[in-house]
Amino acid sequence: MGCAQVLTGFDNRGRTYLRDGRILRFVETDYRPIALRLHEQFVRHQLDRHGFAETWIADEDGFLFEHRSYSMTFPHEWPGAMFRDAALFHLRLLKLLQPHGLTLKDALPNNVVFDGPNPRFVDFLSIVETERLSDETWLDAAPAASDDPRRTILSGMFEDYFLLPLIAHAFGAPDLARGLLRGHGCHMSGHRPSDVRFFRGLPRRRRPAAWLFLRSCRKALRRPFPDVYDRLADLISKLRVPSDGGYATYYDSKGENFPLDEKSQWRAKQHGVDRVLFEAKPGTVLDIGANTGWFSRLAAAHGAKVFSLDVDEASLNALYAHSQGNGLDILPLRISFAELDQALDDGGRPAEDSVFFSAPIDRLQADLTLMLGLIHHLVLGENRPLASVFETLSRTCRTAAVVEFVDLADPLVAGNPGFFPSISAWSEDTYNLDRAIEAAKPYFREVEVVPSHPETRRLLHLRR
Repeated sequence: MGCAQVLTGFDNRGRTYLRDGRILRFVETDYRPIALRLHEQFVRHQLDRHGFAETWIADEDGFLFEHRSYSMTFPHEWPGAMFRDAALFHLRLLKLLQPHGLTLKDALPNNVVFDGPNPRFVDFLSIVETERLSDETWLDAAPAASDDPRRTILSGMFEDYFLLPLIAHAFGAPDLARGLLRGHGCHMSGHRPSDVRFFRGLPRRRRPAAWLFLRSCRKALRRPFPDVYDRLADLISKLRVPSDGGYATYYDSKGENFPLDEKSQWRAKQHGVDRVLFEAKPGTVLDIGANTGWFSRLAAAHGAKVFSLDVDEASLNALYAHSQGNGLDILPLRISFAELDQALDDGGRPAEDSVFFSAPIDRLQADLTLMLGLIHHLVLGENRPLASVFETLSRTCRTAAVVEFVDLADPLVAGNPGFFPSISAWSEDTYNLDRAIEAAKPYFREVEVVPSHPETRRLLHLRR
């Protein structure tokens, strides 16, 4: 199989590998006739036009199928609005497949990735003929087993791995949602999240409404097919996730929510980043600390595919809605700077050659990285050494990065020292523009200083 890395080892019908940038799927010999028959239907019904990943026959070196490659993200990294749309998307696929005598043997968010703001279903071997679904032996032991295996899939998977995290997102506990998705992934933890433990993790005042919603969903699960899909989708589509808050109005409060097509209103910072994007013409951009994504949108306007990282849920939901509504190739993700190096771990230690559990810094490396208005939080707030910040930053980009350096005299720093817990550990001698440039040079061959706004800030254009 050459130099191939395992993407996932959880499929009982085959394995998926990454080799030279290609996604190849090995199918077990005894299942190949069925897989080929399913692929004939896949092509006949043009399922790739409805959100299934493009799939074609490869049949080389033991591999049977090849799939279109997408950037790999995990459900615990998605803001709530994206997770809600992933759930609705999954229900749409189940309803779409039913008239063709097909269904999905899984109802797991890990089978979905996002191409910009658009969900894609990537597990081809999850498609099965409905009449053969009962052949899946694990269904007999499922906690919510029923006479119709499709209902078992919904009760035993969709409820646990879509509904419960979605309720946590919508009822004020996004961290609980992420904990469920990281620690209770199907085939990973081996046990289901319990109702009691789950509801204790919600804000007390939100628990009654959350419980009523779950009861309504469980009632919907008893409906006949395909009505069950429509009723669940109707309930889920009414859930609201936060899209406003203090940080979601950040650019407005600073007077920097400029129209992209009115450059005469911009300040030095916007012009500086715009110039770098114009000259570099990056195919991909990683925007760390993106907030509601003004600079992400600027990068997308320059033709880049953008990954936008932040920790504020409302800001990410707002950016996702804007990107989806305007057809922008922007993927908002809830990933902090500290999490860039963190790989998923199910406690059982994945195989060393598996990239399914890889860290964001490996999956989301871009041509150019933006990190604007963040370095002072990392250094003065979290007491990170300047060198370690630039070392990590250098591994996120292939060609260049733009960093906004904010000095100690900046009004937002000097006027809010309590917002930076480690500020007393730094002085003008240890934290200044020259020290930042010195810390960056071991990791970047060229450092250009570009004006920003106000004068207490500078842009560092760093070239690898």
